[in-house]
Amino acid sequence: MRNLLAIFLVLCLCIFIGCLGMNGSGETGAITGPTQQDSISLISGRAYFSDRQLYGNIPISAVNAAGEESELVFTDSAGYYNFYELEPGIYDLVAKTGESEVTFARGVQVDGSKPVQVAQTSLLGIKEILISKIGSTSFKISFQSNRAARASVEYGPVGSFQQIVTIGQAGATYHEVTLTDLKSFTNYELSIYLTGDDGQAFILRGLSAATTSGAGPDNLMVAVNEGAYETQTQNVTINLNADNASQMRIGEAYDLSDANWVSYSPTYDYSFSNFSPGTKRVYVQFKDSDGQTSSIQNDSILLNQTGYIGIWINDGDALTNESNAVLSIAYPGATQMQISNSSSFINSFWEPYIELKKWEFSSEDGLKTVYCKFKGGQADPEEIFTASILVDTTPPEVKMEINGGNTYTASTAVSLSFNFTTLPTEMKVA
Repeated sequence: MRNLLAIFLVLCLCIFIGCLGMNGSGETGAITGPTQQDSISLISGRAYFSDRQLYGNIPISAVNAAGEESELVFTDSAGYYNFYELEPGIYDLVAKTGESEVTFARGVQVDGSKPVQVAQTSLLGIKEILISKIGSTSFKISFQSNRAARASVEYGPVGSFQQIVTIGQAGATYHEVTLTDLKSFTNYELSIYLTGDDGQAFILRGLSAATTSGAGPDNLMVAVNEGAYETQTQNVTINLNADNASQMRIGEAYDLSDANWVSYSPTYDYSFSNFSPGTKRVYVQFKDSDGQTSSIQNDSILLNQTGYIGIWINDGDALTNESNAVLSIAYPGATQMQISNSSSFINSFWEPYIELKKWEFSSEDGLKTVYCKFKGGQADPEEIFTASILVDTTPPEVKMEINGGNTYTASTAVSLSFNFTTLPTEMKVA
């Protein structure tokens, strides 16, 4: 009997030990390697577009000293990124969207053991691009950067020598230049370069324009959504111009084999053939009443399906001369929002979520910041989103003199001098 009792106790102990090796679902537990969350983040930081607020899923590359991509990661919806698999070395960090890229951090040193925190970065980028007034020997390119920057354009016939022209001075957000002395009926490729005051270097490739032959429609322009850099829908409006055109055809094949001739119109509603994210391009050709056709023009737009989260003012403008503004608000799934001019949200209240809202700033000039929180869906009601804009409602007082105040001159070339109470950021002279 004692032997049976001993055997019974041994069996119970074996069963108990066996149970310790089982997980909660009744399956045998396994030893696994460390997850990414357990690994050391070698480089971390936050990168986002201030004009598009918190813009997630931005590809961030770590480029080594040889110019090779060592690791590619993506930002989360708030712009945070982490690199886990880099070898010791020195890296530049490059953000890519569509056919553009911006180098925003240089010489980041990784030793393999100590984490590196990169400063939060508002990325340099382009909001709008327009190639217009396309003729036989010239065309105009204009574009708007989301921050003040020095700009230049590289251009030349496809596959041939490229020239670079610098546009204006540092500190501008609107840039334009007319390229002249071009070859007629020739395809030109263009790239835009921006340099920010913080050292960021932006490049946009993939632009092109075809000069006309001098016969048929002239003064051409094709712009998707008025030249916008990106869209979140496949339905767009194409803005067009062609002097003396009576017909046009529009399609996504470079030879327009997929397009039929229709009556010319300065705007045309178009839907891209698929909704996959990436650069979408349309091609357009014009015809006059005599049957003369133009060169084929094109324009592209970045289709982005990544959700926008946050709030921005006047479509992300950095400056306004009015005390009122329009807020664009985005948090998919949210049902309520709270907006205030104060980070403490004094005198504000929860209200139904909407995507556009008129807003008034206090009367004095200066940098204005709007604060916003969301409820509902995946929103954390304690997370605060912000957007800022510089309000300047006081025009500068200006004194202008020609040739130092002289009343007459014998030359058509003169010198203009200006005195300001407040230094302006831009001016027009005519």
